[in-house]
Amino acid sequence: MRDLRELLTVALLGTALVAVTGVVSKESARRAQCQANLRELFRAEQQYEETCGSLPPLYIVGRPWKFWHSFLAPMVGDVRAFACPSDPRMSYLFEKGSPLFGGTVALTSCYGMNRFMLPAGAQKAGAPEFKLKYLKDPSHTVFIMDSLRPFVTPDLLWKDKRNFRHDGRANYIFADGSVRHLEQTFFGKWENEKFVTDLTRWHWR
Repeated sequence: MRDLRELLTVALLGTALVAVTGVVSKESARRAQCQANLRELFRAEQQYEETCGSLPPLYIVGRPWKFWHSFLAPMVGDVRAFACPSDPRMSYLFEKGSPLFGGTVALTSCYGMNRFMLPAGAQKAGAPEFKLKYLKDPSHTVFIMDSLRPFVTPDLLWKDKRNFRHDGRANYIFADGSVRHLEQTFFGKWENEKFVTDLTRWHWR
């Protein structure tokens, strides 16, 4: 009887371990897909810049508003590049046999652009044109990231934990095309229970 109990305990532990490993491995795959999406969006940004002479507008006010996603949509091969598989609202797109819903996905904010990426910011920094190549330190400048909003400032990003959907971190692509899986503390530090952001990683410089 004791041997049977021991065998059952070992079997249950093994099953639990397999289940945990499966969850971890699925999240690793989703995180990798999200990072691939960011690279695809960055490639589309570069193509838009080359074709149209500048980066796309962050937004255009209207009825309805138009966001940067809409301008990039023609440059993106697979509309799922706009959808993070770890965003529960979009997970159905990555299930086997799921239909795709065309441009609807492009209008969903799974990713946000840095709110400071504006022509006015480039001009203030002395850039001759609103193009990535005129950033002085692109490897230091946040460009697009996991977000429930189409554009973000750090305070808005930190405010909602749902933006940190990959094991309490978020994926970011910087203006040099490098993708990083980062915690909030990469961008600043806590002082007297208030988080102080290093805005040099956000502003056009």
